[in-house]
Order: sequence, then C-alpha cells, then structure tokens
Amino acid sequence: MLQYVQRRVQDAGDAEEIATETFAVAWTKPTSSDVSLPWLFVTARNKIKAYHRQSARRRAVEDRVGDEAMTAAAGLSQIDRLSVRDAVASLTRREREVIMLTYWEQLPADEVAEVLGCAAGSVWTALSRGRAKLRKILGDDVPAEAGVNDG
Repeated sequence: MLQYVQRRVQDAGDAEEIATETFAVAWTKPTSSDVSLPWLFVTARNKIKAYHRQSARRRAVEDRVGDEAMTAAAGLSQIDRLSVRDAVASLTRREREVIMLTYWEQLPADEVAEVLGCAAGSVWTALSRGRAKLRKILGDDVPAEAGVNDG
C-alpha cells in the first residue's frame, strides 16, 4: 500500500501518512470481511485525491500570502519585496498560516486557534517562531509595511 501511495505522492512523509490513514480507516470497519485489497486501494485513492485537493488549496494560499506580502511591502524596493516573499515562503506551513491569519486577516490568537483546530498556546508558539525566523532572514529592522512586525 505504501508503494502504491508513494508512486502518486511525491513527499515521502505525506505518503506514509496517507497509507497509515488508509489502514486506520480499515481498522474502524465493523468486520474484517468489509475490508478487501480492492477496498484498501479505493480508500487510498480517495485519500490521495483529498491530499492533492488540499495541496492545491495550500499552494493557492501560499501564492496569495506571497502576493499579499509583496503588496504589503509595496513601499520597499523590488529586491526587498522579493526578500519578504522568499522569507515568508521559507516558513513552515503552520507558521505561514499563523502569520497570515494574524497579520493579513487580523484575527486574534484564539480565533486563529479555532481556524487551525489547535490551542491558542500553539498559535503563540508558531507566531513567535515565525517572527524569529523572519527576523533572522530579513534582519532586525523589518519594516512595519512588510506585515511581519510584532503587532
């Protein structure tokens, strides 16, 4: 099953997660007779489709974050705007999403936590780490217009 998924999903970690989720769904079936090899392949295929849909949405959000970072950094030089975009892109998915929801969508930590399905403390941790990474990449004097100030 893992090889089947790996041939369809480039990221090895994501492929392992999808294969694991496939077997987790099988485990919840009332009887083992409900689970067959074709059923496992159909379930994995559905998980892979969902993964690709989610990846497409994530790429769209990342592109939007990059575009918004560029717009927010409009007062900066072209090189600085590219630096901001690349810096935001270098963050983890969670950090990027927390930064975007906090600064671009202007949500408080408890609402960001609700959107992401996590604790507010996790939001603060991701926000702190994201800001630190941006400061390290861009330097300590990041302009407020770049959308990465300390709020």
